[in-house]
Amino acid sequence: MAWREYDEVLVLVVVVVEAVNGAPFTQSDNAVVYRPDGTEQFRLHPPHGLLPEPSDVHGFYDAFPQDGRPLLIMATRNAGDFQGRIDLETGKIVDTNHWR
Repeated sequence: MAWREYDEVLVLVVVVVEAVNGAPFTQSDNAVVYRPDGTEQFRLHPPHGLLPEPSDVHGFYDAFPQDGRPLLIMATRNAGDFQGRIDLETGKIVDTNHWR
């Protein structure tokens, strides 16, 4: 995906969402941002504050462009899904909200 980040130069990275492991207490870092040369820039972790119990967040299940930037969807055990965007400076998910 390529997009403009806060009106700066064009950013080119690849976002890969791996299969979600729905087993309790497994890692939820199943999305990866790669640089154009194929090296891993960082693994994405859902924000800790989405739910009172962090293990209820399964991980990411989709990513698609919206308004020129990738939007990531995070799946939870019983609380519905969340959406958020990547901060390429920090590797954190920001601007989180409930998804539908």
